[in-house]
Parts: sequence; C-alpha cells; structure tokens
Amino acid sequence: MAKLHEDCKARFSQLEQELKAFSEAWHDLEVRLEGAAEHLLQSRLPSWQKWFELDEEELGNWNLGGLRWMAQHRIHQLLLSGLVSRMSSRVGLTADSKDETPLPVATRRSCNHVLDALIDYFEARVKAAFAEAQKEDNNLMKKIRKTGKDEKAAGIVALGMGDTKKVSALKRQRPALWEEAQKVLDKFTPPVKAMTAFAVEELTEAPLTRMVGAAAGVTFRAVCDWIFQKSCADQDQLEKWWGSTKDGLQAKEQMWQCLVEKEGMLLKRIEKGLEDAATQRQRYVTYANFGGNAVEVVNLIAGYDPAIEPGCLPPHLERPGKLLATTASGMHKQLRMIRDSALWRVVDSAQEIHRQLSQSVEAEPPAWQSCRSEDGLELLLGAICEPDSSSASSGYGGTEGTAEEDLSDALLKVMHRLDGLLTTFTEIKDYFQGMSGPTLSNALTALDTSDVCQLLASFLQNVAILNEDLLVVLDDLEVEAVKGWLQQFEHLLGETGMGLQLNQKMEQLPLQKDSRIKPDARRQRRKYLTLVRGLHLLLEDRSLRRSVIEPLSRQLGDYEPQPPAPPAQAVEEEPGLTIQTAGASELEEDADQELDVAKLEVPPSPLPISPSSGGFTFSPARRRAPWPQVKAEPATASPEAATADAGLAVNGMSSPAKSPHAMEPRPPPPRSETPAQDESGADAKFLNEQFVTLSPSSSRRLKPLKK
Repeated sequence: MAKLHEDCKARFSQLEQELKAFSEAWHDLEVRLEGAAEHLLQSRLPSWQKWFELDEEELGNWNLGGLRWMAQHRIHQLLLSGLVSRMSSRVGLTADSKDETPLPVATRRSCNHVLDALIDYFEARVKAAFAEAQKEDNNLMKKIRKTGKDEKAAGIVALGMGDTKKVSALKRQRPALWEEAQKVLDKFTPPVKAMTAFAVEELTEAPLTRMVGAAAGVTFRAVCDWIFQKSCADQDQLEKWWGSTKDGLQAKEQMWQCLVEKEGMLLKRIEKGLEDAATQRQRYVTYANFGGNAVEVVNLIAGYDPAIEPGCLPPHLERPGKLLATTASGMHKQLRMIRDSALWRVVDSAQEIHRQLSQSVEAEPPAWQSCRSEDGLELLLGAICEPDSSSASSGYGGTEGTAEEDLSDALLKVMHRLDGLLTTFTEIKDYFQGMSGPTLSNALTALDTSDVCQLLASFLQNVAILNEDLLVVLDDLEVEAVKGWLQQFEHLLGETGMGLQLNQKMEQLPLQKDSRIKPDARRQRRKYLTLVRGLHLLLEDRSLRRSVIEPLSRQLGDYEPQPPAPPAQAVEEEPGLTIQTAGASELEEDADQELDVAKLEVPPSPLPISPSSGGFTFSPARRRAPWPQVKAEPATASPEAATADAGLAVNGMSSPAKSPHAMEPRPPPPRSETPAQDESGADAKFLNEQFVTLSPSSSRRLKPLKK
C-alpha cells in the first residue's frame, strides 16, 4: 500500500504509451491507404479526363458526396470497417457504478470510433482521476515535509529512524488518495490490453500490406460508381421529364406535327439515346464485379501481388476496369449530349413553333363567326331541295312551276323538303351531343352544348309536327286546309324567336379554333356549323322560309301566310339555358397550362447522390497527426456507429455522440500560415508535411511557407 502511488504512475504511463502506439499505428494505416488511393487517382488523371471529363480539382473534392469523399468512404467501408468491427467486439469497459457521469462531447480523431472512444475515456476519466490524485499527493507531501521541518525546529525527534506520530499519520493518508485512480486504472487496463493484443494479431505488416494493395481496385471501382450514380440519377430525371413533355407536345396536335416535320431526326435520336443509356445501365451492372462489396474485396486481397506498387491497379483488373469505365463513360457522355444539345434544340424549336402558331391563332377569327351566311344558305337549300330545284339558292323566289304540276305534287315536294330538314339537323344534333360527352377527358372538346342541342331538338319537334299535319292535309286535299297548314308553318318557325337564341348560344359556345384540331375533324365541324348558320337564316329570314314552301304558295296563287305577331317583349334567355362562358374559357386556359411551351426548359442536372450511410465526413489523414499531438475534430456519425454504440453501451462505456450536423459537408483543413493550437494551448501548424508545435512560453512565430 505504501507504494500504491508508484504503481499507479507506472500503470498510467504504460497505458498512455500503449494507447499512443496504437493511435500511431492506426494513423499510419490510414495514411498508407489514402496514399494508395491518391496515387491511383493522380496517375490515371488522363484516363479520367478522357472517360469522364474530370478535372484535377474534382479528384480532391473531400466534401460530402464528392469524388474523393466517395473513394475514401469505400475504403473505410470495405477495408477498415471489418477491422473496426472486430476491434469493437474485443475491446470494451465494464461499469462498476451506475452513478458514473456520461462523457463530455465526444470527439473524433480517426476513422476508428473504438479508438476514439478509448481516447475519450482516457482523457475524461483516467487522466482526470490521475491528475486529481497527483495533485492531492503533491499537497500531502508538501504538508508532510512542512510538518517534519516544524517538529524538527521544535526539538521533536522520533526514536530510532522512524517518523514522528504526526508525520506517520499523514503518510498513512497517502494510499487513500490513489484509491479512486487505482479503480479507474483497473477498469481501463483490460480494454487497453485487449487493444494491444488486437494490434499484435491484426495490425501486422503482411495483412496490412495486402489491404493497402487492394485499395487501388476499391478506388477505381468507387470512381466508376460515382459517375454511374450521377448518370443513373440523370437518366431517371431525363426520362421522366421527356415523357411528360412529349405527352404535352403530342396533345397539341398541330404543334407536334410541325415539330416532327422540323426536328423528326433529332426526336428519333433522343429516343434512341435514352434506350442506349438504359442498355448501358444494365451492362454496367454486369461488368461491375470487383472492388464493390465485401466478397469482391476479399478476392482482391487474396489475389495481391507483392511485386505491384501500392496504388497501381493489378494487371488482371486492367481489362475489367477498362470495360467498366468505358460503359460508365458511354452512358455519361450519351446523357450529357442529350441534355446539353438535343433537348435544348427541341425546346427552342418547340418554342419557335409555339410563337408562330400563337400569332396565327390570334389573327384567326372564331369558328362560328367565320361561317358565312351565303355558304350556310347554299348548304341548307342543297340539303332540303331536290337536285333540279337546287338553283333556288341563287335567290329566295324559287323556280317557275309547270302547268302539269298539281296541288298533290306540291305537297309531296314540300314534304320531301321537311324530311331533308329532319334528316340533316338530326345528324347535326347528334354531332353536338357527341362534343359534350361526359366521358371525354379533353376539356377543349368536352363542351357544354346542352343549350344548342335543346334548341335543335325544339326545331326538329316543330318540323316533325308540320310533317305529320301535312300528311293529314294530303289525305283530304282542300285549299283551306293547305292555307291553314301554311299559316301554322309560319307560326312555328317564325314566331318563337328561336333564330335569335340559336345565334346567341352559338356565339357563347367556346369552340376550338380551326388551327387547333385535326384536318378531318375541322372539315366535318365546318360543314355542320355552316348548316347551323343556314338554319339561323331560315329562322330569321321570312323570304327564305317562303322558298321552302314555294311550291304550295304557287299552287294557291302566290298565297302568302300572315306573319306571326311580334313578341310583347324582347326574347330573354331562360335561366336554365345560360352558358358559363367564363368557366369554358377557364377550361381552355387550364388545358393550355398543362404544358406551357413558352416557359419550357430542360431541368438542371441532379445533385450528386451520397450513399445511404453518408453521414460520415472524411479529411486527409496526412494532414492529421496521431493522438495526442493534435486536438481532435468534432465527431460525426460513422457507418458502424449504430452497431458499435450498442456494444459499448452494454459494457458501460459511452461512445462518440452523433452530431446533428453530420450531413453538413466539411472540407479538409487547408495549409494555413496561421498557427493552430494543440491541446496544451501551444501554437502549432503543419510545415512541409510535418506537424510543428511551439512551446507555450515562446513568442517566436513560424516563418511563412515558401512557395
């Protein structure tokens, strides 16, 4: 017990040396792996520029998701994580007290979170307990020396060679001061001894050399995968954008036809390019058979050749690597050509066609207003009159009758004309009903034509009544009956103001302009609209109605029925027949907004995609010195932190905390002329790849680096 303090000091020094030795060994391993990766990247820079159009700056991008970060992440994941996992299973601390306070903010000094946890515990627990015991021991020794001096001055001398009672009592307090430090050292010794045994077994030169030799294959695969992941994200984005854009352009029939005529070959190249990119994507998966997972890395380590310089790709991987890089390069360049050239040209052509069509559409009159009255009159008379009397379209008076024509022939001729009206306008009513079908999804063709159909149905009903009454007159030919029928004809077709309502409803109908529909549909609609224009004239013009019944009027000595009395007030629209023109125009605008060609542009390239475990940031190991020479960095979540935390927590040891800012990219510390500070507060900096520390009492500043 008397020499407990000496034992604690010896154990503390030994544990510190072992921890420092392991930290240096691990740092050396990180530097060797990083050097091998750096050698491969720099030695093959011309190839990267040829295949992937990479520059030297991109090879040094340590930001989260960057190329250099990707390579280091693969090395850590496939080469170092196995060592860390095995070390975590062998190294641990057992908790003696549940009241032990948690560690302060965790720190990160390397890519080995187990080593960082041990150093954290040493700094926060062991070193603190030892420093406290040393401080108390020094105070006690001062008190012992002062007491002995005071007693000697007072003439109090112990018998023999022993100490006085007071001095002996003070010396008996000394072992109690080191008991807490002894407990902490007892707790910390087994994990450190296990760490040292692990280093003797695992961190030997032979397996580490083979591991460093496999770093070149892992790095080569990481570069290809980084380009491939970017290309896959690019392809997915372009296929989705081009699919929706193509559908929107095809919905504009005339624009799509003009675009195909102008850029048909380019459209085919875009489709073919996307298909080729999909084929290369599948081919890449077939060629990616080295350095990408744990099994493939084991094969790389097993096939290590000592004659190959670290950082050089083995000869047996040259051909597979070239195939893999060529496939990724082909996919990358194909998609870049489509994005930066072909798609922009198609967008420019589509916008130019859109401007031309917009100018022509703005100058184009509405479909209903463009139907001329002369054309409507000609079509109407051609539909209801027999061929030999179709010349009546030249005037409203009709042709001169023959002497042999009697009253019954005139009745049959008028009946034929009424049948023509029924047949023609029944077909027209069916056409307008088809335009408002509830199952149609296109808002520009699914119109609300119910009001027009209702007016046409009323007209057809009146014509059917006149036709039936004419059959009754034909059975009993009497002049008065014929005159009564003529009066009824004028009353039904000229009294109700149907012509005015028909014109109003047709003007309110939001029809597509002729330039926006297909040629066949445009010709069919033009014919029907012109016939409706003729019907409007028939309902409005009394002389035109007289031309329909002209054969009967001539048989009765140019008998002219009395016109119907004018309505007491102007015809007003019924509430139920109001057309929501604003709503129809909104539908047309919404349909146009499905694809705004004027604002169409190719989307920007997607950002680089980080692996799913991507919270772990890296910095160059050659710019970090092993513990305890430099101050540690804030800890971030590592890929193994989830499994390691569980084991360390069970053993009573706190693991490095996960930083909430783990996903934030952190560039490597640049070589600065401004001195840093080490843990002791002394100024320090990197000078020519060496970490130099000034003594705290020195006022001398380091000279700036010479270029």
